[in-house]
Amino acid sequence: MFAQRVLAVTFDLGTAFASDFDAPSCVVQELALKPLLDEVVRMRPMPTKRVGLALEAGIL
Repeated sequence: MFAQRVLAVTFDLGTAFASDFDAPSCVVQELALKPLLDEVVRMRPMPTKRVGLALEAGIL
């Protein structure tokens, strides 16, 4: 039962993104949003100088 409610609230969050998202409406939406925001921060473009240094160091 709990998992079904979490899934329903997460689905509702996805639907809200497609329309007029303002803020998470409950704690479960906040918990579902956290990993998504962490991934966005992780995937943001690196400044050009840092990319060049990473390529030289063999990281990328």
